[in-house]
Amino acid sequence: MPVPPIVEPIPGLQASGLDIIRGAMRAVNILGAGAGENPTAQEAEDYLAILNQFLDSCNAERLMIFTIQRLGPFNLVQNQQAYTVGIGGNINIPRPPRIEIITIIYLNNPATPAEIGLDMLDDNDWAAIPVKNLGGPLPQKVWNDGNFPFMTLNYWPYPTVQVQTVFYAWTALSFFPDLKTKLTFPPGYLEFLRWNLAIRLDNAQISPQVQGLAAESKARIKGFNAPILQVTPDTALLDPRAAAYSWLSDTPVIRGRNF
Repeated sequence: MPVPPIVEPIPGLQASGLDIIRGAMRAVNILGAGAGENPTAQEAEDYLAILNQFLDSCNAERLMIFTIQRLGPFNLVQNQQAYTVGIGGNINIPRPPRIEIITIIYLNNPATPAEIGLDMLDDNDWAAIPVKNLGGPLPQKVWNDGNFPFMTLNYWPYPTVQVQTVFYAWTALSFFPDLKTKLTFPPGYLEFLRWNLAIRLDNAQISPQVQGLAAESKARIKGFNAPILQVTPDTALLDPRAAAYSWLSDTPVIRGRNF
């Protein structure tokens, strides 16, 4: 008798927009606790719009973003400086909410291509470059204008040889396309969405318990998503001869030996 294939479960809990809306409405007593209670069609559509608007606002806040995704590599065109990013753009991907890091991949040795980080310029930095239309073997800097629906990346100098680029970008939370489609979210997000949507539905019915649960679930998400900070000792506290610092012995390291 053949053994049925093992079906791996999808990680995380699944919920539809209607599931979250019903839970939020019950939290503020707009719906009763009965299993058959449902919002009207107009209420469901209105609250789905509010839920997706809330998800959209989360995509603009770093601590609500659960992961930084490596996107690419994408080919850069020789002698081209500006590249639009977005559906239908030069780099045809969904526009990321934000790109944290941009690198290039040098293909001089295809067997071991080197990934090299670029300086990310702000508006003032880009304006300060006197000659922008300048080519070179490898870009060193990049300016992102942050536009919408396409952001435009300007590489300086623009590449005169074949190179690729990679983005380390925020991964946007998915929107609910309708009331019935079930989506999977990372741990902690479903409770966060329920209690915080409840606050947006009817402030007059918000109890201290719902307010507390909304704040607690949001703080939990922010704590989990907080970037890990790279802590280094103040150079004034180190011996000027020291080449490094050993946290194991709590001492500077000099020429292969410890103090």
